[in-house]
Amino acid sequence: MTLLCVDASPLMQSIYEDIFTTLFQTVFIANDGEEGIAFCQEHDIDLVLCEYALPRMNGIEMIAQMRQLKPLMPIILVTQTMEPHVFTEAFKYRVCNFVQKPFDTTDLLEAVEQAVKIIIADKFIYQEQQRQLEVLEKKVAYGDYQEELSFQKELSMIKNDFYYRLISHDCEQRVVLADFLYMPKDILSGDSYSARKLGDGKALFFMVDGMGKGVSASVSAMMSVSFINYLIDKIIQKGLVIDLQKLIHNALLYVQGILLEEEILSIVFFYIHPKEQYFEYASFSMPSILIMNQDNEVVALKSNNPPMNKYVSTFKIDQMPYKKISKILIYSDGLVENSLKEEGTYAQFLHEDFKNAMTREDLRQKIVKRIGEQEDDITFILLNLISFEQTTVHREIETTLDSVEASNEWFFILREQWCQDKGLNTKASLAFNELLMNAYEHGNLDINKNQKHQLIEKDEYFTYLAHHEKECHKKITITLHVSSNPAGEKYLFTCIEDEGEGFDTAILSTVFGLRKSFNGRGIFMSKRASLGIYYNAKGNLVMFVTKL
Repeated sequence: MTLLCVDASPLMQSIYEDIFTTLFQTVFIANDGEEGIAFCQEHDIDLVLCEYALPRMNGIEMIAQMRQLKPLMPIILVTQTMEPHVFTEAFKYRVCNFVQKPFDTTDLLEAVEQAVKIIIADKFIYQEQQRQLEVLEKKVAYGDYQEELSFQKELSMIKNDFYYRLISHDCEQRVVLADFLYMPKDILSGDSYSARKLGDGKALFFMVDGMGKGVSASVSAMMSVSFINYLIDKIIQKGLVIDLQKLIHNALLYVQGILLEEEILSIVFFYIHPKEQYFEYASFSMPSILIMNQDNEVVALKSNNPPMNKYVSTFKIDQMPYKKISKILIYSDGLVENSLKEEGTYAQFLHEDFKNAMTREDLRQKIVKRIGEQEDDITFILLNLISFEQTTVHREIETTLDSVEASNEWFFILREQWCQDKGLNTKASLAFNELLMNAYEHGNLDINKNQKHQLIEKDEYFTYLAHHEKECHKKITITLHVSSNPAGEKYLFTCIEDEGEGFDTAILSTVFGLRKSFNGRGIFMSKRASLGIYYNAKGNLVMFVTKL
């Protein structure tokens, strides 16, 4: 340890050096308070022994300044005075001991020994705390790692055949979108869902809410979704048609085998038959499915079954035509149970926001504006048949950089004519530019990302483009549509179609794993700058939605 002795007397300085040189690694000697403070600033001092009567400033004044540098350093005050105010001030600045002059060497050594014990104890406590922190950090890191693995496993069990994809479109009058939001409150969620594309245009959507405690509810939800997807995959592989009655019956038998005695499972199945234009649904204690018709009237389809448990043996499936339906929302109860920033829960605004939301991102933004801190899992499936209102704007361009740049300027000018919000116009133009460049580079010119990176590294990219533009006779078609919600808010639907080979849109179905498997800058920037982007099945047409 290091000791600092502050005393103006050469005799006392010599005594301190004789006594303490063999006991401490280093003994510093200061002549007055200012030197003492300077030593504290320049060296790592463990213990201070100081005289009260010092030149220029007394011991208490020096200690007051030292405390700003070393709040916990033990200090022993050596004093001849017995005035109460000296002791009062010394206690104020947490002096650990006093030695009164004239002193006996034994008294001085006992005071120092007690101070050293304090230092050793503090250092031991600090080292033990650091050791425990290291152990805790390792445990936390391991726990975080395991949670991340569990979350990835949870996501891998979700199968979404419509992620970033159009269900159907004619690019002239209307489009059908399927949108999904999965926002777990914790790493392991009691919610899960899947969206499956079946033969003859049929689609099956199902959502699970594990009603139980913590990890157990999450495990039940994950296992149930995984098993149902397994059944669907087997049926598809065999080329059979899914019978919803049999599917639910098998799912029920499986669920009863994994649930604990007190656990229940809320689940909804929603099966769309497009040729016959009807849907089937079976809801086991899930919130009402919201349906909006073409007159903007919202109807709530209440649950038609009790929750799944170990004892349910029968269930009901209902049918409903959807020819006049324009929008459907399937959601878990966490959505409506989240508290508002003011009083109440989000349930009181759900119908209004559902009516006016055009896409998933549109609805998500409305939800986030209203609720406070997220209190429960938020999961929903939004199906929307959107009719276009205004005359379609077409623009066909050549596969050249000049045409791309001219189209960017054309799009921005149109946006400014239709919308006064500069922020919305800038974001929309960014999305347009990225997706149009994708159509130009990766679509018509058929340049893959690895090839592009190599050309850029060699500084040959623009030379390559200029050469291959001359050989490319493919066109890019840009189509703009306008639609509005019941509140009168207008939205722009921009379609960009190239004449390239497209890409395998199945790669888009990796929910939340998109960044790792699809390294396209445009799709992410466009998603952030818009209310949603959607590809056709071939992958050569993309539509993105922005507000006007």
